[in-house]
Amino acid sequence: MIRKGFKLMNGEGIVVGEIKEIQSEKKSLEEARKSQQVSVSLQEPYFGRQVRENQVLYSMIPREHVRELEEKYLQALSSEEKELLEKIKSIRKQSWRKKEEKREKEKEENGKEKNEGKKEKQ
Repeated sequence: MIRKGFKLMNGEGIVVGEIKEIQSEKKSLEEARKSQQVSVSLQEPYFGRQVRENQVLYSMIPREHVRELEEKYLQALSSEEKELLEKIKSIRKQSWRKKEEKREKEKEENGKEKNEGKKEKQ
């Protein structure tokens, strides 16, 4: 299910925008459910750069909501919903690892630049 205000991410965990409006047959909707064909307008995406035609987008579910789903409502979810939840968790983990690796690389590069600057002063 999607709702206005939900953030969407691509398969790499990159947030592509926030849902501004959902429409079906020119009628505005507050939410859409599985297998409904709807039009969605997003804030901030760049078609062709962040979003491509026929690309699958996922709800950006906050960690605390995932935890709550798993602790309180897991038995109420269908096997398909459980599978999707695992997919979203996997995407988020990959995205988090990439961000951590990037931060570490930047720290290393900044450390090298500082050391090179000290050597030049001597």
